[in-house]
Parts: sequence; C-alpha cells; structure tokens
Amino acid sequence: MFKEFKNFEEGFTCFFIYLLLDKILNISIGIWLQVFSITVHDNGMKGILLTKFEAEPFYVLKLILIFAFVEEVTYRLFPALIILICLKTFPFLEKEKEELMLLTLLISSAIFGYDHGDYTNMLIQGVSGILFFTFFCRSGGFTSGKLLVSLASVTLLHFSTNALTLGILSLKS
Repeated sequence: MFKEFKNFEEGFTCFFIYLLLDKILNISIGIWLQVFSITVHDNGMKGILLTKFEAEPFYVLKLILIFAFVEEVTYRLFPALIILICLKTFPFLEKEKEELMLLTLLISSAIFGYDHGDYTNMLIQGVSGILFFTFFCRSGGFTSGKLLVSLASVTLLHFSTNALTLGILSLKS
C-alpha cells in the first residue's frame, strides 16, 4: 500500500500526478459541496494572500512555503516519528505497521483538514492531507534515514499545490 518509489523518475512522475489529482479532487469536492448548498468555511487567509500576492508575489510565495513546511512537520513528520518510536519500543507492532500507517493517515488528514476551517474543510483539505501523507510515505517517510528527504519532497508538493491554487484564484479575481 505505501511502497516506496523505485527511483527518482517514479517519484518525480508521481509528484505531478499527485499535484493534478489534488486539484481535480478539490475542485470536484468543491462543486459537490456547492450542489448541496454546503458552505465551505473560509478562515480569511485566502483573501489576505490574494490581496498581498498582487502587491508582493515573492513575499507571499515565501510565506506559503513556510506554511507548507510547518504543516508538513506537524501533520506528517511528527506522526511518522511517533510511529517509528512505537515500532522501535514495541517490536511486536511491526506486523501491524501498515494498519498503524493507515490509521495515522486518516487521523492526521482529518485534523489537517479541520485545522483549515471546519468539518467542510475536512473534505477538501483532508483529501489533500491523504495525498500528502501517501506521498510522504512513498518517498521514504517511514524509513529512519529518509525522513528529511520525505519532508522536503512533501513540502515541495504542498507548496506547489498552494502556489497553483493561489495562481488559479488570482486569475479568477
């Protein structure tokens, strides 16, 4: 389920597939929510970033890179470290590693989505969280020696999705 990428080319290709899939799923869920008249919570950051982006685009890009890094440390790296510590401390859990990873994926993605607003954001950003967590795992996130590579990879993916979203929104306004 969470098999690591075989080589750089596979990881690079999957990066763009995940990026495209994230946008397709977010747009689809957004349309679905509008069809059922469910209001998506807006914490105000979108408007602030769009306004600032028009005046200082590089400042905003640096800001969303920092946001992406902090979120990836919080929602991907810390849970991975907790699982790795549990696996080292309790070796009998090794046979349950896939289930632990899946449970962690679901919990951290739900919290990731909720922290972006409310329960409606659990659908939109929660799906992104699932993709980010999967990418983190597949780029070696649960291998002790590859944690920083995985963190850098998933931060770049997260930043790219944020930057693409910001670009699309700035074209709309």
